[in-house]
Amino acid sequence: MVAIKNVGILNLRLSPLMIGVWLVVAPLTNPVAAAEIDYILSICSGCHGLAGISQKKLTPNLAGQRAKYIQKQLQDFRVSARRGNSKGEQLTDIGGRRRHPIMSTMAARLSDEQIEALSTYYDDLPCRIPDKLENAPSTPKVSTCLACHGENGIPHKPWVPRISSQNKIYLINQIYILQIAAAGRQSVVPSPRSHPIMEEKVKGLSPKDVEAIATYFSARSCR
Repeated sequence: MVAIKNVGILNLRLSPLMIGVWLVVAPLTNPVAAAEIDYILSICSGCHGLAGISQKKLTPNLAGQRAKYIQKQLQDFRVSARRGNSKGEQLTDIGGRRRHPIMSTMAARLSDEQIEALSTYYDDLPCRIPDKLENAPSTPKVSTCLACHGENGIPHKPWVPRISSQNKIYLINQIYILQIAAAGRQSVVPSPRSHPIMEEKVKGLSPKDVEAIATYFSARSCR
């Protein structure tokens, strides 16, 4: 476990220039220094928020997310950046080739120690205050998510993401991306992902089902 000290996070907007600076000067030291992690967090905060709670509805909250899950996603983004974008390449979370135009670039320079420190930091943060429960009743379709993601969106397995307290629009968007993957049309989205289990679960969901599921889990606390 890497111990880090948060000595202040700057509220910076992500820009192409900032990404360029990150790629050139991001230090890869071991052990990970507190100031180093604070610098990286200041870049992350431009999209994911000062306390891991994003103000951008299409961007996931990281506060309270499982450390093992964050580690896996950053490693997958890093792998996709190093392998490039081969035509016809199959994307899979399990195989470590999830791709995103910004996140793959950002993760390319992260060391394993930095990934561990960042993941631990976000796991320890308090969750977003969830939406009102009375506005998020359960539906039969919600039951299809519970085996992996847990009764209230809190999974038992550490590598499965907490989806409770997540941004509703982000959840909707990710389900749609997985539906596109299930139809074999990954090339039409800028941030494709694939997961065989998830594709099978979501491919038959209607837009009404998708919204109901996202509403249900966004209204639950992640702890």
